[in-house]
Amino acid sequence: YKRQTSMTGDYTKPVSTVTFPVHNQWISGLYTISGTAGDNIDYNIENLYIGIRRVEDSYYFNGMASFENMYSTFPATNGTTISDSQISWWYENPSLNNALQNGKTYEIYTYAIDKCGNYETQNSTTIFKVDKSSPPAAVLLNPSQPYLAALTTISGTARDDNSLGANTFSGMGTAFVAIQRNPDAFDLFWDGSDFTIGGYNWIQADKTGSPEISWHYDSLPSWQNGVKYAVYTKTLDNVGWESPISTFTFTFDVSTPTVVVVTPAASERVARNSILTISGTASDNTALQAVQYRIQRGIGSPNFYWSGSGWTNTVIWLETATGDDWNNWGSTVSLDAAYFADTTSYSIYARAVDRSQNYSAVYSTSSFIVDGSSPTSKITLPDSIYINSLTNISGTSNDPFGGRVI
Repeated sequence: YKRQTSMTGDYTKPVSTVTFPVHNQWISGLYTISGTAGDNIDYNIENLYIGIRRVEDSYYFNGMASFENMYSTFPATNGTTISDSQISWWYENPSLNNALQNGKTYEIYTYAIDKCGNYETQNSTTIFKVDKSSPPAAVLLNPSQPYLAALTTISGTARDDNSLGANTFSGMGTAFVAIQRNPDAFDLFWDGSDFTIGGYNWIQADKTGSPEISWHYDSLPSWQNGVKYAVYTKTLDNVGWESPISTFTFTFDVSTPTVVVVTPAASERVARNSILTISGTASDNTALQAVQYRIQRGIGSPNFYWSGSGWTNTVIWLETATGDDWNNWGSTVSLDAAYFADTTSYSIYARAVDRSQNYSAVYSTSSFIVDGSSPTSKITLPDSIYINSLTNISGTSNDPFGGRVI
């Protein structure tokens, strides 16, 4: 009786791969590592071991909650059969995610052992980076003023920074915008076509650039005059962390302000070398920013404009002062005889501008005449230095400029 046994020699080493996390990717956290392992003989994978190294200092995960300066590997769990010669595997450890440090780079290495005792010698390695930080709030560039007469795009920038430095994390992924009408009174949000009742309607903005992005949103509503709006922005970085919400409010205003010159009255005579007060009132439906005036010499051509210190051919608007948000305003001008000629008429034009940069549609005007000639007077009665009675005193007066003498 002869007994025969057949054997197959196996000298081929198995091969393992990591499928998650993906090589050279950022992740927000890690609880399970998974992959595959295969061999040239069917159903021949016996074990798989895994190690995790922190690249910056070459410390190794110790299987608990930290990394230390000691090489360590841990057995993975064999999973389902993918094919006769390949299986899936995974490694799960609740302490792993807490041990991973924000902003650091890690390397996973694995090796498989088949049932014939062949060890994988060329370890499979995967690099990943950890981002556990929410990005800072987005920077809103437009709108940037609390009162606007036009707004055709909402735009800004965003970057994934924190105390470890600029752009040291996964980078910005997406920016979102929400627009609210009458934020002080109503809960109406823009949905891309209309304002509707409800919470934030987050609309994805278009973006360019990486890892810092520039973003913009252009499908805006028809802004209503005199209405207040709030713009909210937030971002998501490339691993899904959400930034704080930024808020900016503005009032849309296309109404023009009004202005009135009260003093001087039209064609008022003003003494040469005196101080002329120019004053008036102004109003707007939202908020005034300034009232300006100009003085023009001569009604016809040529026209010259007062600069505050001399005459020029360039139109110059001079600033006024106010104590009550430009509802009442004023300024003074010294009528120096070197610049303001006798018997000459000067025109005053005033305009107001609101905080949306809307200017008065119509200027308010007035004028004044410089009177540098002194009046004369003559006593006609008494007409002698010796008199024996006097019942009244009388005489004549004259102003060469035609003014009324009192």
